Amino acid sequence: MRFIKDTLSYLKSAFWVAALVAAVPSILLGLFVKPMSTLTFLTDYYRMEIGGFFDIYKLMIMDRGFDTVWIALLVLVTLLIYFSVSLAMIEKHMRTGRLTARRLVADLNNNIISTVMSLVAFGIFLAVVQVLLSSVLTLLHSIVGTHTATPKPMDCVYATIIALIAFGAMIRVVVEMMFWGPVMQVYGYTFRDAIIETSHITDKNTLTIYIGLLVPCLIVAIIEFVFCLLPLSGAGIHIVQVVVNSILHMAVIIYVPAYIMNALFSITELERRDTKKLY
Repeated sequence: MRFIKDTLSYLKSAFWVAALVAAVPSILLGLFVKPMSTLTFLTDYYRMEIGGFFDIYKLMIMDRGFDTVWIALLVLVTLLIYFSVSLAMIEKHMRTGRLTARRLVADLNNNIISTVMSLVAFGIFLAVVQVLLSSVLTLLHSIVGTHTATPKPMDCVYATIIALIAFGAMIRVVVEMMFWGPVMQVYGYTFRDAIIETSHITDKNTLTIYIGLLVPCLIVAIIEFVFCLLPLSGAGIHIVQVVVNSILHMAVIIYVPAYIMNALFSITELERRDTKKLY
């Protein structure tokens, strides 16, 4: 829990700048994607008729027909810009003690290659996890339920357990991926060397780092889960859903880069000036 505490302490002073930079990607994500959809898709799974693999898979992704491709690209580019800028801002803040949103273009230019590699790797991995999870749940549904029907209670129980295991395992792998870009950024390593160095950096701290990512993600998933199961109705429910989703997405994308940099600086014992008073 040490890294969680350090990150929350850091965000006390940096929150409003981070929120300003995170506003656009948070709203885009809130419009089109459920927070922690690899787990929160279950709220729809419990209630809808499942006819096969694609019925389950579509619950985890944007399902807007042909527009999905263009929306997904827009979201990906927006996240790429956000993480490139935010990681650069946080590193500069920790090294110099000054937090500013100025020179965003320069920050983006300095950091974009390392962020692209990490984000693309994560995107591919996430897609593989969702396909495998959908396949397993399709098999489960055919065994426990019927060909086309709302999942039975035991089907829901098994699906929840499997989704939780998949979610936890996914976060474990993501622990390594999250550090590739920042290690390239801070130390100037190539992508291959950053992967090797990351394994050395996280080796003795894997469990601590893992818990620091898993716990906030589970909290966000639980909040979204509870909200989606509330018996809400009315014309404004979609707007409320977008607002809630955007807030939850913002919490995640503000937390993650701050957490990674706090953990990296702490583990490698790099000097930090943001914790010192400037005169």
